[in-house]
Amino acid sequence: RRGITMKTFVARPYQEIFRDVLRPTDFDMRDQIHPPSIERRFTPKPHDVMRWKEGPGPTFDAAEAEEQVRTRYVRTVPPIQQTLKRLKSRQTFQNMVRVLRKRGWRDWHILTALMNVALNHRIHKSGEVSDAAMHDLTKRFLNEGELAGDHPIPANVFTIKALEAALQTSWIHTIRNNNLDLHQETPDFPAIGKFLAVRYRYWQIDAPHEDPFA
Repeated sequence: RRGITMKTFVARPYQEIFRDVLRPTDFDMRDQIHPPSIERRFTPKPHDVMRWKEGPGPTFDAAEAEEQVRTRYVRTVPPIQQTLKRLKSRQTFQNMVRVLRKRGWRDWHILTALMNVALNHRIHKSGEVSDAAMHDLTKRFLNEGELAGDHPIPANVFTIKALEAALQTSWIHTIRNNNLDLHQETPDFPAIGKFLAVRYRYWQIDAPHEDPFA
């Protein structure tokens, strides 16, 4: 009478299922049942395989990490040598250096960020848009350094916010320097920062050097 489809079709009307599952007495109790509080503390317990690892990274080598830092002290100054001379004479810059050092920044962190901000500024001002042209311009400053005749970069370009963003961007290069691959189209910088801090001692590694900001 109702046709063959009613014998084979697995779905049923919501009203039917509701009546089958919930008894009238249970339905009447609905106002007495309260859901768990959204403020209830809940600590997830991950499986051992998924648990966060806090030991050294798979490619971490303390001696190699220190050598990388020594290299940074050598290579980050020439591209900003003229800019650095001008900045060091400004009290606002010295105050910024003190703030960053109190936050745990090593001098090589500050130099790396300064260099990246300076390079980005020069590339932007050059008007170059092709990858090849930007690569050549970057290579020129990294290899030849900043010359006395280069257009001076305004001091107000170097803000703490700009330095923080520039240092985060450099983490991609740091990951690759440690023979690791980043499989994120949009980098999760907080996660990358935690990974480098815990497993690659990013904020601890340093090398003997003269004060570059004195």
